[in-house]
Amino acid sequence: MTFVSESADYSQVGLVKEILGEILEKYNEYIIKDIGDIENKKYIVPNNNNKYYCFCIDKKEIEKSGGNYSLLYFFNNYDNFFTEIEFVSDMNKVIFEGYMYKKDDTCKYLMTDIIWKDGVVNLDYETRYNYICRMIKKNLLKNYVIDIQPHQVFKEEGKGLVEIFRKNFKYSSYYELSWVETISNHKKLNKMIEVPTIDITEIKLLKKQKLPDIYKVYSIKTGVNEGVLYVGSLKTSKILKEEFKDKVEKEMTCKWNKTFGKWEVVN
Repeated sequence: MTFVSESADYSQVGLVKEILGEILEKYNEYIIKDIGDIENKKYIVPNNNNKYYCFCIDKKEIEKSGGNYSLLYFFNNYDNFFTEIEFVSDMNKVIFEGYMYKKDDTCKYLMTDIIWKDGVVNLDYETRYNYICRMIKKNLLKNYVIDIQPHQVFKEEGKGLVEIFRKNFKYSSYYELSWVETISNHKKLNKMIEVPTIDITEIKLLKKQKLPDIYKVYSIKTGVNEGVLYVGSLKTSKILKEEFKDKVEKEMTCKWNKTFGKWEVVN
């Protein structure tokens, strides 16, 4: 995604990143410590491996004339963008975690956790998840760009429901929803739960990104974002560089890489 709110200029992006960087440094210091488990319960989240973090900040923090608005800054290792919402007084400098799904022209951000609010949210996971559900029910993060909802989360003993969820999930295909994140308090691990047993080859829409060798993959039929293209060799990198020499998007034949759980071009 490359959407940036018209009211957010590049200097504001820099300020947001600066504020966010200080928070993430403190959060990482906390996480790398041997904090132990507040709870023994484990929760599982079936997903498409397209994780985004969402930073909510009062617009007046970065602009004196920010008005009665808050900014939502979505980011991960290879992408970032802004959108704007009506001001939420209790949501300044808050970081959420979740997965991004896209169908046709609709973006859906399904939240899984709140990790920072006046410091690390050091509560058990169930309490954090319930907080997200109450907040969304009150329409606190309502906007017209992305539909924000809580992600479906299962207790570990209910893992048998995951298969049913995958078959009925509307925003990603069955085999793309082949990852499960295990959450135990602040400890998280995302693993592929199923490797397709057949070779899958399809024509995909690839969109070139700003960083080298980063191409987003989209379904031709549904418009759903299916993650980032796997570029596994220098040969493939050179082919793609040539193919995208004068364009930013192109339809190409891809195959499903069973090992890495990503699409790759057919050379």
